[in-house]
Amino acid sequence: AATMITLSVGCSDSAAPGASTDPSAKITGNTGEVKLEKGDKYAVMTIKDYGDITIKLYPDAAPKGTQNFIDLANSGFYNGKTFHRVVADFMAQGGKDFTGKTNVESFGIETNYNMRHFYGAFCYANALGNNSTEFYIVNNKKSQDYSSFSTSKIDNNIQGYEDYAKQYD
Repeated sequence: AATMITLSVGCSDSAAPGASTDPSAKITGNTGEVKLEKGDKYAVMTIKDYGDITIKLYPDAAPKGTQNFIDLANSGFYNGKTFHRVVADFMAQGGKDFTGKTNVESFGIETNYNMRHFYGAFCYANALGNNSTEFYIVNNKKSQDYSSFSTSKIDNNIQGYEDYAKQYD
């Protein structure tokens, strides 16, 4: 199974223009309806024993996280990976390196309060305040505000995940 990335973006250490770092920022709705539009950056990830998931990327919201994901995918790191942890009504997690041989540098949490954890949201898993390779996809159709989880939300799942998640509903 191959991971295919069909985009190119840059990485920046600066805050994204217009990004909110205020946790009290007013966000309305649970924007689970995400569509690809002309010019959007996206990735197609093939999950072992499942199939393809199309993910819309938001490099302005989490530039380090997005670039890290792209670099790992382009290097083949995610090839053959599975969802190794699935919790009904919460999330499906993947991207773990069970060999311990991968030397991937972690990076700090990129908080952007304009991004929310809704059904199908694609985020990095938080490991002691750092991100590296593991991600999760929100598997709860109720409106969620997981901002207290301190994770970097980099993408939105566009297609494919709902069929996978049905087995855990």
